Amino acid sequence: MRKLGDVTYNMRYKQYSEILTKQMQSVKNCKGYKEFAEDVRILRKSRVNCGKPSILADYWMRRICNMSKSEITKYANNYKKGMLDPFQYEPKERNMEEETGFMDEEEEDFISGL
Repeated sequence: MRKLGDVTYNMRYKQYSEILTKQMQSVKNCKGYKEFAEDVRILRKSRVNCGKPSILADYWMRRICNMSKSEITKYANNYKKGMLDPFQYEPKERNMEEETGFMDEEEEDFISGL
């Protein structure tokens, strides 16, 4: 059974990839197509990773598949490079204390000296 309004419901990537390709072909003549297509390529590659980027990539690709002709045309015409970058929410630097709960020696020395 298909969820109302979701053409990709219960589909794996290989199944909805064809829908995504058709959607992309339908907007080839749009103003922002080149940038849009480049970012969709990044989404396709990102789906095999783990974590938030792969979840975002899958979600955004499914959203593109579910867009109507007028929605995807408007989106492609107004598209700006990087809008569909699944890595944009990744932290730039990792804080080891937040990840492990441990502090490095310098921090421990500073705190013990107080």
